Amino acid sequence: MKNSFRILVFAVCIGGSLILAAARARAQVPPGRQTVKTHLPAARKTDVPPRAQGRLAASQRLNLAIGLPLRNREALTNLLQRIYDPACADYHHYLTTAEFTEQFGPAEPDYQAVIAFAKANGLTVKATHPNRAVLDVSGAVADIERALHVKFQVYQHPTENRTFFAPDTEPSLDLTTPILGISGLDNYAPPRPRLKA
Repeated sequence: MKNSFRILVFAVCIGGSLILAAARARAQVPPGRQTVKTHLPAARKTDVPPRAQGRLAASQRLNLAIGLPLRNREALTNLLQRIYDPACADYHHYLTTAEFTEQFGPAEPDYQAVIAFAKANGLTVKATHPNRAVLDVSGAVADIERALHVKFQVYQHPTENRTFFAPDTEPSLDLTTPILGISGLDNYAPPRPRLKA
């Protein structure tokens, strides 16, 4: 009897902990907000991440590229297999940009929703693209921080004699339109030419 009571108490405690953890998880990401993963540089994910040396200037401007996911991924995979299969009638029958966008590109309403989100958050739309897969925007750090629910910190680079900036957490957006990724949120690995003399 005592063992049954202990098991019951243990089960209630575990169940309560799980309910509380689920409630906390829901509280961290409000409904209608999505978190975009994998935006923290590798140095920030180590066992001993670098300590922040300060905040990035709120007035500094950053250029970002917001990526939207393609539609009909299974159909696209099948089409690619047929295009590269010499035994298939579709072999080397490539789509035009317009055909690809119509079948697989993000929907126009989704692209317009991301544009509206950027403008509503004080970001400037720098370029749109016919395939609707990327939206180029720029904005002050303060506006980007508010829009993405992050704080930009400055860190000492672990292997180079310089600092880098990165968000303190993964970005999240008050937007129901799916976002694939956002580039330009850090300068941990700046672009370098691959050609060497």
